[in-house]
Amino acid sequence: MAEFDKELYMCKALTLLNDELVKGFYTNYEKRHIILNGSVGRNVNPYTICRNTGIKKNDTYFYENDLVEYSTAFDKGLAIIEFDEMRCRYMLRFNLDYSSRGDIDRYNIKVVGNVALNNDDMKRFAEYSKNQSFTKDVEPECRSKARINKKAKEFDCVCPVIDFLS
Repeated sequence: MAEFDKELYMCKALTLLNDELVKGFYTNYEKRHIILNGSVGRNVNPYTICRNTGIKKNDTYFYENDLVEYSTAFDKGLAIIEFDEMRCRYMLRFNLDYSSRGDIDRYNIKVVGNVALNNDDMKRFAEYSKNQSFTKDVEPECRSKARINKKAKEFDCVCPVIDFLS
């Protein structure tokens, strides 16, 4: 039987009082967000809570909002680890405008920071993202009027959505 890995269930966040990074088990008690580490509980900022993704490479777990350097044989750059609700799994987001994502398994990645825990990391990714935008002035295909009307026709929808989106 495999040994229990308690780190798999941990979160990390910044404390409310002094922005100290704490790592442990998350609980919500009487509307307070708390990270427990041993017998010590610390109040944390709920906007900085980063859950363990369960993805482990080179004996290191990745957490939500980790800023990573990725590389393949043809490409390299920065990305953020985020949960993709459409695909129900963690993925890499390559820029701030959500125009490009990739499967974590396909890339060599190394953690270089965390955008939820460090403003400098967020600024670094924002600056990088400006140069990486794939959809400048282009409406995302999934929200385009043409695609929505096409889908409406597939489902025999009576009313087109063109005026609704304007």
